[in-house]
Amino acid sequence: MNIKVLLFDFDGTTLQRDQVFISSRNMHALREAVKKGIICIPCTGRSADMFPPQIAKEKDFRYWVSASGCRVIDRQTDQVIYKGGCFTPEQAAQICRMYEGQHIYSEIAAEGKLYFERDVNDALHRYPVPHHHVWYVLTGRQIPIDGKLSDF
Repeated sequence: MNIKVLLFDFDGTTLQRDQVFISSRNMHALREAVKKGIICIPCTGRSADMFPPQIAKEKDFRYWVSASGCRVIDRQTDQVIYKGGCFTPEQAAQICRMYEGQHIYSEIAAEGKLYFERDVNDALHRYPVPHHHVWYVLTGRQIPIDGKLSDF
């Protein structure tokens, strides 16, 4: 069999239990695939800014599929080469309004970044948040906004 492309997910598959880092064994396997001429493409529901650190540093993974297929990025040029299937801002605002005042963790992913209400961002410990979201916030890459997400 002549494998040309390998698409791989993160959560529940390639990542360790912490859902942040890829094991050295999995990274070795991916690098070996690249050495054999196989194009390796991470494909995930995450926003690009939440990719594992090893993937962000790895230049051999030229294309990234993020946001459940809504964005494809060419890492050599840092250009978004496909964008589609996303909610409109109006649809996103309508969904956010359903959660307002319910003390439910919520975020908006837009243009590869994550946006949180400042109140949620400042009290993340009160919410049942996945480890990789806590890691993301601790790295300081999130964007806290004043007011409600639905107004964003």
